[in-house]
Amino acid sequence: MPSIGLIEFELWSKGDWPRVEVVGESFYADALRSLFPRQLDDSGRELLVRAALVPDPTNQYDRNAVKIMIDGKQVGHLPKEDAARYQPVLAALVQRGFLPVTNARVWGSEYSTYVGTDRRDREILKPEFRSSVSVTLDEWYLIVPMNEPPRLPHAMLPYGAALQVRKEENHQDILRRYVNRQGQCWVYGTLHSINEQTTRTTRDVVEVRIDGQRVGDLTPAMSSEFVPIIGRLAEVGRATGVRLIVKGNQVKAEVVLHAQRAHQLDDAWIAAHLPAASNRSGSQVALRFPTPEAGSPLQPPDHAGHPQIPPRPRRIVFAVPPGWPPAPAGWEPPPDWRPDPTWPPAPSGWQFWRVEG
Repeated sequence: MPSIGLIEFELWSKGDWPRVEVVGESFYADALRSLFPRQLDDSGRELLVRAALVPDPTNQYDRNAVKIMIDGKQVGHLPKEDAARYQPVLAALVQRGFLPVTNARVWGSEYSTYVGTDRRDREILKPEFRSSVSVTLDEWYLIVPMNEPPRLPHAMLPYGAALQVRKEENHQDILRRYVNRQGQCWVYGTLHSINEQTTRTTRDVVEVRIDGQRVGDLTPAMSSEFVPIIGRLAEVGRATGVRLIVKGNQVKAEVVLHAQRAHQLDDAWIAAHLPAASNRSGSQVALRFPTPEAGSPLQPPDHAGHPQIPPRPRRIVFAVPPGWPPAPAGWEPPPDWRPDPTWPPAPSGWQFWRVEG
């Protein structure tokens, strides 16, 4: 199956484990050797790279074959017994326009072997390359979430330590929709900060939702670990997406959250999802407004030369190109949606999203 034009989809897993050993590397020694620098000794070197898992149903030896590709070159394939279980899931992703990718560890070393002597009785040595490849690959039913990504603009928090969601017992009717035969599955979820009122005070609690429906919440103490990032993402018009595992059966199901907490997010993630949080040099910046001196009235500053700041836009809507059927009010294309091939192409430079209001 071709991979050109496909959008990378990172297969889900519990961190960097479990791993599956790739087979058939010896047939692709040249491709693997090209990944390493020219100087490589017998002590070996390990590379951490990205690998694509491409279904290969036309393989003459195994119609369930799955190729392992690195930098566009095949470096091996999944073991036959594994390929039969994974190929249907991977093929479904490719059919939807996604290229399944995951992390790979490639180890290689090069040593010299004696092959004889020349006419002057000097040793002739031949370089020999050996390697091994493994890929991060969870069980076949855990590499793809059961539901679709949130339809509203969102940012996915990076994978983090497991955290039990509470009060799932109040939402078993919803959770039973996601229980599978294997007893666990990944789903997309979102976090929402809500104000909870007690008999004495009010407090912010994080509500956990799947497909927009509440399935539980976090304790007040743990909620405080996520409220700051939920608020910051909301400021830029994004929901907070997370990975959830639904475990159990039709009698009892529970939810486990896997996400980094606000203080664990690194600068690269913050810069990518909160562009206003840092300037180009990477140092933190903030808008500061003058405060009045004590006892004096606040006088409006001279705004000469500055335009009036417009009100915050109400929302961002999908703009249908000319010649396409009108979209229903409020409709937005889901992540895997593609236009009908019979529709005319959008004009060059067409902006598919516009600010309304």
